[in-house]
Amino acid sequence: AQEGAYLLGILAGLTTQSNIIGLVGPIEAGDAIKYNKGFEQGAKSVNDKVQVRIAYTGSFGDLVAAGEIARTHIKAGADILTGTSQQTVGAINVAAEKKGLYWLSSDMDQKSIAPDTVLAAQVYNFKNVVMEMINSRAEGVYGGKHLELSLANGGLQFVFNDKIIGNVPAAAKQAVLDAKAKIIDGSLTVTIK
Repeated sequence: AQEGAYLLGILAGLTTQSNIIGLVGPIEAGDAIKYNKGFEQGAKSVNDKVQVRIAYTGSFGDLVAAGEIARTHIKAGADILTGTSQQTVGAINVAAEKKGLYWLSSDMDQKSIAPDTVLAAQVYNFKNVVMEMINSRAEGVYGGKHLELSLANGGLQFVFNDKIIGNVPAAAKQAVLDAKAKIIDGSLTVTIK
């Protein structure tokens, strides 16, 4: 979760005008923590003035609470929002109501929900994991392996919304692409501190 989040953080850090970014989290555990910390590290790696404000709903599916947190972040001056879990649909809809505000997606490419708001996404691609499970089973291996989704193995992909990516500085997109290449070749490792 932290690799794509780091890239989204770079994009946010170089795109924000207010230097305030709102993050809508589900429960403070697991991949949500990895995403949040990776995102914050990415944003601060390119912008030492940025503030990443994190709030949790306490649920994975509370669309109303996610929307309320998004509204609170916007009132506090956030011009970019992000978050994880199924509940983010509620926050994305709130973000889409405000012109010029961007949402950065996780888990899946959510630009179809708000094509003028969702700027980019880290997308989980489970195809390789499922194929490895099928192949392992065929070889008589029934578990005991830790399977990761990463940019290097194709389990994690990063996509821009071509419709609106031209609205942000070209240098921001290039910084993301440069960092992505470094993560893939191993010269940059996003660690959770």
